[in-house]
Amino acid sequence: MGNFFTYTLPSVLADMVFGEKEPEGSLVYEIPRDGDDAQTDWGELAYDTGVDTTTRLYMAATVRQDPTALLPNNLGDVLYPADFGMRYGEDSDINLNTLVMDQEVTTTEQENSWTGEMEEVSVAANKTVASGETFQIYMIADNAGADGTILAQAYEGDTLLASQIVSVEGESFSIVTMDITLEGAGEHVITVGDNTLTVTVA
Repeated sequence: MGNFFTYTLPSVLADMVFGEKEPEGSLVYEIPRDGDDAQTDWGELAYDTGVDTTTRLYMAATVRQDPTALLPNNLGDVLYPADFGMRYGEDSDINLNTLVMDQEVTTTEQENSWTGEMEEVSVAANKTVASGETFQIYMIADNAGADGTILAQAYEGDTLLASQIVSVEGESFSIVTMDITLEGAGEHVITVGDNTLTVTVA
């Protein structure tokens, strides 16, 4: 606090004391979730912390074609995105939605409604996972308010499976990825907020 008072103009400090101004600020860089994410970003490419290789290459190709291109800062899974900041008196309105997992294509027999004959059809469905195998679930965190942070929690019944801090800029969104491990064969229902996802464990 000492530096704040030392380097703040008295007029600005007075405005804050009397409610004319409110302190505010924002991050210049992303804050990674862990040291590994900090080490694997490319450094010279903005906003690539926590992104997968395909996304990072897409970002690099975009900048090579147009060095002045503006890249979105919400593509990576980070603790706090660049430009994130909070102000007094402004609340976030973060909503978790579109809970999904990786899918796989399987072949099954189905009766053709026109001919009545059985035929093979390809169907996309949630991937079947092995008991004890870690897999990922994904969701969108939409923020209709100011910059803010929530704790996303994944449950099976009353059992907490995973939790993660999610920070989203105001009027923006972020993709949330969580690692989940389920034990025991059968169907398991994962709940995150008002969202549910049925996972088959073999």
